[in-house]
Amino acid sequence: MKKILNNKKCIAIALLVIGGMCISVYSLRAYHAYQQWQYIQHQGINTGGANVGAIRPWMTMRYVSVAYAVPQEYIFDSLNIPHNRQNSNKTLGSLTQQFQFQPQSENNNVSTFILIVGDTITAYRQNPVASGLKDIRPWMTLQYIANSTGTPIEDLFSQLNITADNNNGFKPLKNLVNESDFEGGITHLIDNIENVLSRDQGNQ
Repeated sequence: MKKILNNKKCIAIALLVIGGMCISVYSLRAYHAYQQWQYIQHQGINTGGANVGAIRPWMTMRYVSVAYAVPQEYIFDSLNIPHNRQNSNKTLGSLTQQFQFQPQSENNNVSTFILIVGDTITAYRQNPVASGLKDIRPWMTLQYIANSTGTPIEDLFSQLNITADNNNGFKPLKNLVNESDFEGGITHLIDNIENVLSRDQGNQ
């Protein structure tokens, strides 16, 4: 009987330890996420107002391309990195290690890669290229769509009956729908955007 109680006590202690470790891990993740969001807001990355010096290794390529409204295809092509969903969702730090950007000493390759990404964004802004879109995703912003397709964002705002107020051009479509109370939800918004793009291309 005593042995059974001891076993139960050990199991209970083990469960408490495991539970404590899980809480610590998730708490740490939540803290890091909070810090990142604070940084994003402070730098104006979520409103399209940040300079390229605000790019950090923990950001994914997709996030950077949307935040700075530069087509992913343009950035990937400029860096000779395959454009696919896997690479799109990798952090810049991970991409640096995978594709071994120089120099390779003392982790300077990470900062060098970020500088290259920043230079690529600057080059795009000086000479925008409409790379096109295969489809429209909820994570995209109206400014990203406008730059990718060559359609003026003013046309998107006017034909979608969405104002340019409150940095609406830099909000992911899934957020824009909720904040603007767009009738029909995300699916209807995407359908309307596709119609606007079709009309714009037909008039060119």
